[in-house]
Amino acid sequence: MHKLYLLLAACLLINTSAHAQAGALDVTFNSDGIASLSPGSLQDVVYAIAIQSDQKTVFTGVARITSTTGFTSDMVIGRLKTDGSLDTTFANNGIYNLSSTGGSIFGYDMKIQPDGKIVVCGGYSVTAANTDFIVVRLNADGTPDTNFGGGDGISIVQVGSSEDYAYDIELLPNGNILLAGASSVPGFTYKRGVVMRMLPDGTLDNTFGTGGYTLLQLGANTEDSFKCMSVLASGKIIAAGYSYINNNENLLVAGFNPNGTLDTNFAVNGIYSGTNINQAFDMAVDGNAVYLSGRISNSGGYDLGLSCLDTTGTLNTSFGSGGTVLANYNPIDAALGITIQPDGKIICVGTSGQGGFGNRDMFITRYLPTGVIDLTFATGGYTIIPVTANFEEANCVALQADGKIMLAGFASFTNNDMVFIRLTNDLAVGLSANSERSDIAVYPVPVTGSTLWIKASEGFGSTTLVELFDLRGSRVATHETQYTGELIEPSGTYTLRILSDGVETSRTIVK
Repeated sequence: MHKLYLLLAACLLINTSAHAQAGALDVTFNSDGIASLSPGSLQDVVYAIAIQSDQKTVFTGVARITSTTGFTSDMVIGRLKTDGSLDTTFANNGIYNLSSTGGSIFGYDMKIQPDGKIVVCGGYSVTAANTDFIVVRLNADGTPDTNFGGGDGISIVQVGSSEDYAYDIELLPNGNILLAGASSVPGFTYKRGVVMRMLPDGTLDNTFGTGGYTLLQLGANTEDSFKCMSVLASGKIIAAGYSYINNNENLLVAGFNPNGTLDTNFAVNGIYSGTNINQAFDMAVDGNAVYLSGRISNSGGYDLGLSCLDTTGTLNTSFGSGGTVLANYNPIDAALGITIQPDGKIICVGTSGQGGFGNRDMFITRYLPTGVIDLTFATGGYTIIPVTANFEEANCVALQADGKIMLAGFASFTNNDMVFIRLTNDLAVGLSANSERSDIAVYPVPVTGSTLWIKASEGFGSTTLVELFDLRGSRVATHETQYTGELIEPSGTYTLRILSDGVETSRTIVK
């Protein structure tokens, strides 16, 4: 190890030192890092979020807005500004909602198209016992896209005559839309996993599967459901969820060809079914690694489960312990959402606490690509965030362009309210400078001694920030003016980022 001192110089020598803490509440978000929202009177829950190019957060879920009976809810699509407040320029004062006289409409997943349009999938209740797949597409301002569905931005597709839900959505480069979910067998509790493809206008693509979709049921008496999905660079599809076999919950992962037929080269005849975890709630693919976040049963409840397969459906036994990482913080632990950082680290969010509707809190944890918990994150690699003293879940997670972490779900205040949490991170995504200060000099480069001088002929502003990133985009140190300190790093190539007076400058540093 070599010591590298970063020194800022103007008329006087200034320096900084304050190592960034990944996983801390970001107090620039709603003053304490936590924002709650109650668009309805009951059952307000966020199931999915997406970050726009302007860093505003779009979300979908449910809320009781027009419904007044039972536990019925509307589909909700909304947008937050970067400070955590509702963006009232979106849709109707910040919220688009859709209701059904037959029962609830659910918003389960969402993606943003390259043109900024927002696509959401879920379930539409025709009656209390008959729910269909639904896809809603909005323009970037939250108004319905009249070029989609029946001219109202809505496409509804019946798979079976009972309960059908689309839980995951993926957008293909040609504009087609992939859906993954489940369809109940009428009259029984059995379910079939569903993978469906729509054309860009919201009609079924009849060239996919059989009439636009493929059904998968492992046996006549099994309950099979897909909760998540990813599309590989080859166009092949991997869907995952669970299968109830003889009253036991088992992991279900299936591979499909781009045309919707089962990929018999995946795992065993297209199917991976295991007990390393019992259910996958979310999936993330990084190169050849397929990460599945979920849960596994134990004697008193559930443990968090994170498994890793490769894209051929083979368990990666070098990940964690025999291919799986388990964590037991409380009687009930489940990883409901997952994302991968550009440096390959794995972030999982979910719920941790007591059984039933006892006290549960949101949690977040981070693992290295090997499955080892990342001890540089939060305290010991994870943090449990108690928003209330009641029942809470973090259902989803996403990264902002600056690397900050956004997670969302719900918490039980008087009623269930939507909750958004933003955390700091030690990762930078996209280091290109938006402007360069020509008066800044950095020397000597390459660094030959122990001191790197950073000098501006016109001086630095009162809020100068200096950050150092390694080649994978991980922030290895942060410095702010007014303090003196040092960086201890090995030799290598780094990116130096200087932010002063609102202007960003980047330099490559070799040590």
